Amino acid sequence: MFIRRNATSGWITVIVGVGAAVFGAVALIFVGIHREFLNTMATHPNGPNDAFLIGANAGYAHVFKFVPWMLLGGIILAIAGYYVRLGSAFWRRVAQLVCVSSFVWLLAVLIDGYHIFPLISPRFFQDQPSFATAFKWICIIGNGLIYSSFPLFLLFVLHCPRPRSERRPTHSQEQLRDGA
Repeated sequence: MFIRRNATSGWITVIVGVGAAVFGAVALIFVGIHREFLNTMATHPNGPNDAFLIGANAGYAHVFKFVPWMLLGGIILAIAGYYVRLGSAFWRRVAQLVCVSSFVWLLAVLIDGYHIFPLISPRFFQDQPSFATAFKWICIIGNGLIYSSFPLFLLFVLHCPRPRSERRPTHSQEQLRDGA
């Protein structure tokens, strides 16, 4: 299959890796700047209230706990993709290992998000707690589906089929070989 060739699967892995690394770096920079602005506003008399600050700090802690791992995984995928492009079986396995470990990362992100959601949501869902519960599960399931699609796609692309010499011949190939 065309997308499983070394050059193609290598470039796809590089693109996904660079995308994850750039997304992680931009998220860390944005949240770091936003946290500094919010801390400066907290000292202002008309600044945000305590409930908002608790929720925001929980969200920032969530980002700073998990996004650096995404940045690291993206860098490793980009490097692995470069060597996969050149035909390295070792780096193909490294990229596959990063994809599998990203499922563990995603599970940890979703579990932590489930636990910090009550800290973030009280300000927005004071009057409708059932809506808050529905919104929480929509976020968890939606993020799980979206973020699991990337490693699943990469695992499909990085799957290395057996060489033709090791495959079982099909019925028509046996007939051709036998001269029928």
